[in-house]
Amino acid sequence: MKKLFLSGVILFLAISMNAQGNMQFNQVKHLTYNGTLSTGLSSSDVRTIATITVPASKIWKVESGSIYSLYKFITSSLTTATNLGTDGLTLLVDKQIIMQGESNYSNTMQRPQFSTSPIWLGAGTYSITYYADQISTHSDPMTYTASLSILEFNIIQ
Repeated sequence: MKKLFLSGVILFLAISMNAQGNMQFNQVKHLTYNGTLSTGLSSSDVRTIATITVPASKIWKVESGSIYSLYKFITSSLTTATNLGTDGLTLLVDKQIIMQGESNYSNTMQRPQFSTSPIWLGAGTYSITYYADQISTHSDPMTYTASLSILEFNIIQ
């Protein structure tokens, strides 16, 4: 008898509970940001790339992100060289790591390490920031490209 009563209560609660809303897929967003830093990056130098705003009645699921740098420097033989890579850059959305690039002393392939994806964002405004670790310190002009892949959902009440 107790099991039947308990089953009935659980069934009643499951049917009568109202969640915050259902989600309905709306669209895919791919946001890209390009910029130039005339002073380059120094150790643990946090920079804001942009702010994003998730509209009311929407939820964003940040699936992945990337950031890479391109800078020119003068070598010991006085020639200009170019470095392209993740170079110890870390991309964050709302202080949560989306992508962390591995620093490398040589010009071998950079190996990005992806962390904490996906990230769910409710309605509101969020900062997109990045920073470099101590190995990627340089003072020459640098350009960067950062991107986010996002799924947008409508909240159905």
